[in-house]
Amino acid sequence: MAKMFKVFNTSWIKNEKVLDPVELIPKRISKFHSLSYFNLVCFMTMVILWGLLSTETLASQSDKRLDPLFKRLQATLSKVEAQSIEMTIWRIWVESDQDKVNNLMNSGIAAMGNLDYATALKVFDKMVAIAPHFAEGWNKRATIHYLQKDFAASIKDIKRTLNLEPRHFGALSGLGLVLMEMEQYDSALRAFKDALKVNPHLRGAKANVDALRKLLGNVQI
Repeated sequence: MAKMFKVFNTSWIKNEKVLDPVELIPKRISKFHSLSYFNLVCFMTMVILWGLLSTETLASQSDKRLDPLFKRLQATLSKVEAQSIEMTIWRIWVESDQDKVNNLMNSGIAAMGNLDYATALKVFDKMVAIAPHFAEGWNKRATIHYLQKDFAASIKDIKRTLNLEPRHFGALSGLGLVLMEMEQYDSALRAFKDALKVNPHLRGAKANVDALRKLLGNVQI
């Protein structure tokens, strides 16, 4: 499938500075941490609703409908239309063409909704093992690692997600959240800006870009 966007270069992520999660207690020096967490909760709620209620069989990142959807997402000036397109893209992303993978996705999402991250991690471990080419499996596991403060593991899974679906604005924005928690603010800014290149309607990413620019003294990155 032809890609509308190039694979984003993630070599700038400072992996050599990844510390043990126990050492990475966020200082929460500005409002963007709480804002990002609120957006994460909203996203989880949205995915739970679509993931559990969807009955269509879709083909994840290889679905041919994604290309025109991303073109519309880039072109529209309507917030309502953009939200509808985003929901459709997410609905495609969370559905596999394998029933076993879909069942695992629903189980993992349900565990996330119950804040049972240990169970969710086991489910998504199984998913990536049996469907390593399913981008959303890696993205969901990256989210669990983030919630468990295992930031190094989260970044690894985000990279796997982006290798499979370079347009995954959720993974790019999630990368920004992880890097903010690690206080790698310049790299976080890059990630949010990459997310906005794909989806210019991400309000949380826009707010975090503004906050990070203020924090970094308006440095152009």
